[in-house]
Amino acid sequence: MNPYAVLVATRALILIPVVVVIGSGAAIALSFFARDGSVIWKGIIRPFSQAILWLAGVEVSVSGEENVPSGKQSCIVVFNHQSNMDIPLLARHLPMQLRFIGKAELKAVPVFGPAILRMGHFLIKRQDHTGALQDLSRAASCIRRTGLSLAFAPEGTRSPDGRLLPFKKGAFVLAIQTGLPILPVAIKGTFERLPKKSLIARPGPVKVIIHPPVSPEGLTYEDRVHFMEKIRDIIELSLKTS
Repeated sequence: MNPYAVLVATRALILIPVVVVIGSGAAIALSFFARDGSVIWKGIIRPFSQAILWLAGVEVSVSGEENVPSGKQSCIVVFNHQSNMDIPLLARHLPMQLRFIGKAELKAVPVFGPAILRMGHFLIKRQDHTGALQDLSRAASCIRRTGLSLAFAPEGTRSPDGRLLPFKKGAFVLAIQTGLPILPVAIKGTFERLPKKSLIARPGPVKVIIHPPVSPEGLTYEDRVHFMEKIRDIIELSLKTS
């Protein structure tokens, strides 16, 4: 590693946990007073995400910002998941407010779990298919009222080698049920910056490619697999060609 890479890896290893602890603590404290989550998103999540990316030496380029729905039109953001850098990357560089889907087990985590819910994010029982869809429908109704958007990583976990994993159907069933468009977002380069199971950040470029929204209008539950594959093909093609 060159001297700059060593510097970045060292500062990221030491300072990113500090930033995460301070930011999380501030967000949890503020969540008792700012119940809609917007203040936390703008005042804590976005600037602290920027700090994490800077500490890791990430150089971000974004294309397709014109494809983000205007005004308060909600959508379902579907992105590929390569690294722990993906969430701060989207929080900082997507020009929209997002609410994330997490696993219901987080509710049992003292302080942190309840704060996630207060900030407007959603926790679902993934093993309970029917219950999960009901929870997702309630989440979609909530974000539609507020003009926010839901974010999904349909691979379900970070890729172990940077390649796109198979998608799960939840986001696409939800889009068909609610009529919310899918906004495909491809993230390229975060695996190289911070691979799964690694603590060593590597400085360098990352791309965020925002594709035009895809409407589920006219689709039924029987079309869910085709719809899912269509979105996956869009993301996979941009990962190979961008």
